[in-house]
Amino acid sequence: MSGIDHEHLTKEVLEWFFDTTQPGAVSRMLLHLLAVCPECRKAGGMILAAYEAGAIGVQFSLVDVDLFESRTKAQDLWEALEPLSFEEALGRIRGGSEYVTWGLAERLSKESSMAGPKNASRAVDLALLAVEVAMSLAEWQPCEREWLFELRAYVYTYLASAHRISGNMREAERAQLEADEWWRQGAESMGDVLGYEPEILSFKASLRKDQRRFDEALDLIDEALGIYSAGSLEIKDCHMIGRNLVLKAKIVEEMGNLEEALALLREASPLIDSEREPRLLLCVQHNLLDYLSNLGRPEEARAMLPSVWKLARETGNELDILRLTWTEGLILAALDETAEASDLLLAVRGELVSRGMSYDAALVSLHLAFLYTKEGRVMAVAELVGGIIPIFEAQDIHREALAALAVFPQAVRVFGLGLQP
Repeated sequence: MSGIDHEHLTKEVLEWFFDTTQPGAVSRMLLHLLAVCPECRKAGGMILAAYEAGAIGVQFSLVDVDLFESRTKAQDLWEALEPLSFEEALGRIRGGSEYVTWGLAERLSKESSMAGPKNASRAVDLALLAVEVAMSLAEWQPCEREWLFELRAYVYTYLASAHRISGNMREAERAQLEADEWWRQGAESMGDVLGYEPEILSFKASLRKDQRRFDEALDLIDEALGIYSAGSLEIKDCHMIGRNLVLKAKIVEEMGNLEEALALLREASPLIDSEREPRLLLCVQHNLLDYLSNLGRPEEARAMLPSVWKLARETGNELDILRLTWTEGLILAALDETAEASDLLLAVRGELVSRGMSYDAALVSLHLAFLYTKEGRVMAVAELVGGIIPIFEAQDIHREALAALAVFPQAVRVFGLGLQP
């Protein structure tokens, strides 16, 4: 025996393991050893943790384990940055290499996305921090160069989304062009090694929708759906399929095909995991209200309002409440309750202006202009249009959107209202 029972794993042994190609049987033995021996876990416990979390399988590389470790440690880094101002957090990232990690870049991107529906400027700040981290990473921290390029595409896509939510379409397009170029440099030779592609496609589809580039948006969302739907039923992410169907419904609705949009929402509803993303159900119910109203069924929409308001108060945020008020105003307008509708829309526009959301405020003005047109308030319509056109021009919205301002019924359909996932 001569002390063999006291031989434990060391970092040197693990380095040898990762430097050589090992059959699956050896990997299984290593995982077993880590599971049963506390001393061995001191050297390779992160491998076992990654396996138990489902982040790696029986066959794995050092990069797989390092990525898992980086993502795990990002939680503590995020907790340190979260209470700081943008300037303080940026200084922390630039002043300490411990904040320049792969996992933190991903985590800041996700936090930006979650902040977006509540606070668009906060979303932009967090996405900018993610870009700072990703651009500061060097090759083999912990991945090779092409993988790093894909991470940069990922964070720039989230930055484009944050700018889009804030209504800054020009900055959104600049960030998207950066994302496209980094993705080309990485994925052209490596493929989607990190699983980022369907997210990137989905975010880009949202941007193209808001830019009124609907054919491109549909192609992108169909490509994302194809990736999520590939493979066996066991590996399909049904929730993400549902999420992307909600976005596809929004695209086809703004193209004017409300019946198809309604059908897509009904297809999406049973796929959504309410525990995983409670707000997504609110998006579905809210958009159903909007579609029913625009299909000439405002009474059905009004009957749904109490339950949707309940859901909004339970799972929504301030902007969701504001957008639901906007939708209620449109439902009342469809019911010819113009005074109440006008009061709600004016209140919503005022709140959007106070939040610096000029693009959304312009859309509310467009709906008000349609309402005033029905009432014959020509001067009020002229005043609204005078304020709308410069906003759309400043955001590079295509000429067909501006031309639609001359025909208000069609314009309201072009700029349909609803929540995005």
